[in-house]
Amino acid sequence: MTSWIWTIPSDKTRLPYAEFDYLNSTIQSYQIVSMGEITWKSLSDIVVLMPRILSRRLSGLNYIPNHHQCPLVDDLLAQLIVDFAGDEVQVLPVTLKTRDAEILRYSFARPKVALPCTDLDASIIDDWIVPGESIMDARHLVFKPDCLGDKHFARDTYTSHIVVSDMLKDALMATGAKGLTFCLPEDMWNIFRDRD
Repeated sequence: MTSWIWTIPSDKTRLPYAEFDYLNSTIQSYQIVSMGEITWKSLSDIVVLMPRILSRRLSGLNYIPNHHQCPLVDDLLAQLIVDFAGDEVQVLPVTLKTRDAEILRYSFARPKVALPCTDLDASIIDDWIVPGESIMDARHLVFKPDCLGDKHFARDTYTSHIVVSDMLKDALMATGAKGLTFCLPEDMWNIFRDRD
């Protein structure tokens, strides 16, 4: 079974990006990427901003790209992910503030499972954050065969990328949601710049 990285779309899609509101969120972005259960109490715990966007621009958008290593999805996509991942995903509702409104239909879909998907022997690692543990940059990234096993939604322990199964990727793409972008691991760093 092929495993895919859920990545942000390139700028060509012209979709608006959400920014994390560090000042007003009681749960911070680093916690969302960490492992373990997060205690969520209210919609004010996580606030994301789109200060230049009018709320009507989000009409029909099921997915909003962001740079926080966690998909920001509407109720439809969140339920689809839960259908596949069950209790191995935590859905964290957010308050999304646009220029003219507060929108409450989006959540971060956060994997509660971390797996060592990257094959360190087959990959070409250019730079490490922590040698042997956390990859910063790779010329060629390879996942272990069937690295997800029976899982559909996980975080790679070496890169922090969201990894999804063929089945979940196909189900998400079948919704027709704009901006959904998945790539094979070997294409991950090449989607933003050419490599030798």
